[in-house]
Amino acid sequence: MVGLSKDFCHKVLLMKNNQLTPEAKYLLIRVLFLYGNTTLMLSTKEVVKQFGISDAVFRKARSLLLDLGYLKDTKNDPEFVRTVGRPRIKIQLTQLLFDDLDGINVKSRCIYHDLRLESLLFWGVGNDFLRSINKKKIKSESQEVQSSGHTFTAATRILLAVLYLHADVCGSVRNLGLVEVSKLTGMSSDRLDSQLGIIEEMGYLLSRVSGITHKHIFGHAKGIFFLNVCGDNLAGIEAPSLWLALNTTAINHYNQYYLGFRVYKFIKDLKDKFYYSANDVSSLIKYVTTDDSQCDIDWGDRLPELLQNIRKMLEEKGLYFRDYKNYVIDPTNFYAGKFNVQLIEWVQLFAPYKLHEFFPDEVTTSLLKYLHSQIDYFASLLLEKSGRQITLETLYVDDSVLCEIELNVFPFKDKGHSSIDSNKKMALIFFIYCISYQHALIVKALLSCALPSKISFDKAKLAFLPIKLKNHFSGTSFLISIHLIGQKESVEKIWAVQFGGKDPKDASSLKPYCVRLFEEDCIAAFDNHGYDLNLLNQIGADFSSDADSKDSVISANFPS
Repeated sequence: MVGLSKDFCHKVLLMKNNQLTPEAKYLLIRVLFLYGNTTLMLSTKEVVKQFGISDAVFRKARSLLLDLGYLKDTKNDPEFVRTVGRPRIKIQLTQLLFDDLDGINVKSRCIYHDLRLESLLFWGVGNDFLRSINKKKIKSESQEVQSSGHTFTAATRILLAVLYLHADVCGSVRNLGLVEVSKLTGMSSDRLDSQLGIIEEMGYLLSRVSGITHKHIFGHAKGIFFLNVCGDNLAGIEAPSLWLALNTTAINHYNQYYLGFRVYKFIKDLKDKFYYSANDVSSLIKYVTTDDSQCDIDWGDRLPELLQNIRKMLEEKGLYFRDYKNYVIDPTNFYAGKFNVQLIEWVQLFAPYKLHEFFPDEVTTSLLKYLHSQIDYFASLLLEKSGRQITLETLYVDDSVLCEIELNVFPFKDKGHSSIDSNKKMALIFFIYCISYQHALIVKALLSCALPSKISFDKAKLAFLPIKLKNHFSGTSFLISIHLIGQKESVEKIWAVQFGGKDPKDASSLKPYCVRLFEEDCIAAFDNHGYDLNLLNQIGADFSSDADSKDSVISANFPS
């Protein structure tokens, strides 16, 4: 057997022929992978064994490929001779298929998912372990389903393969909407919705964030898929990874709302409660930086220059630029302690730019949830690219993340949006950067408290998973998927940590107090995020039996 490069098979996954069903795609991929453009003659048993589909599915897929001109019709071929019993089936790919594939470019993909694609599509004959573990639903006399397992069909494989081909190392799939997934998989919207439900029940799809359409920001934004790349059975041994569920019993001004709503509320408050004029902002900058130049300028006419001054001050002094006497700033207090509302004074610097005008009078939950997911994403980029530079004392500006924010928040290319006030546009971009930086700073501090010091975050990749519970509006819990690239020591996969309260051994301590949760408490912590831990971690949760560790305060060191 002489197959072709897997790049040809990846191109088949990227074909958008609406008539090409997932079964037909799967058949093409198996033929290309095993035989390339070699002509072959197979019996029915050989078809089932080598292609991993039933005789009925094969015949239907082959018939479609003949109609589309991707397989050569062998009915009148003199080499197609009937033997005793059922005839052997001749399979020959046409030049039309290769011509269509030549026009498709395979963009860069995450190599960490190659083993997953191999398990789904590129298995050797006789080595399809997924087919060997297939489970079908069995109904009892009461018609209740007794098994949550599903059969690994061609449609399931193609859908997962398309998602993995577009996923980053953490399993996040961005910029791939449902319409495009439907075209790439060859499924109708109803069938796609059913298959997405199946791979979620199987534990491969963790969650989804719906796409939105907004005329001022984000435009026609595609949804986000989050794949399980910590506890799936497709990739074998890979870089250590873990889940961290964080909860807090302390409710304060900052964490009482989830991040998207909190940011929206900040922006609305700039108009209704905490309005600063341009001159007020300039006066504050001069006070903080002790710069008395240009005292008589009306800064309302010089907003671009004012924004430059805001950035310069924050870069030098940090977001918490005030000199707070007798008050030690601890980022964990945003999430798990007493919160000094003065710490978000930096938000008021953006009041002159009227950011509230980017939002209509009433916003949808979908918009705020999407905004939340984007800030999570920007914060993860900052931790990945500039984790060591994220500090209280300064505001480190990573221009690559700033550009990513601009591309996501203002993706508009039509001339109708060129009239957006550039001052407001640049102010919103920098405002979201500052919010994302603050979010990254808080998460960095929480990780340092919640996880052991042996964990290296130098090359870590993070994905913030959305809360799946409906009508969940607080910001007291979140779930992080962490991939520890370069980590040499083994790390337990399941972590649940609760913040809040006082250290029972040292009630006077001002350090953040957190306790790792085990067994039922750990399962409950994940359930509070809407996730079934047993489904997340197919091989079972790894709980420690060390009684002493259950009562200990977990401490760690993030690179400083």
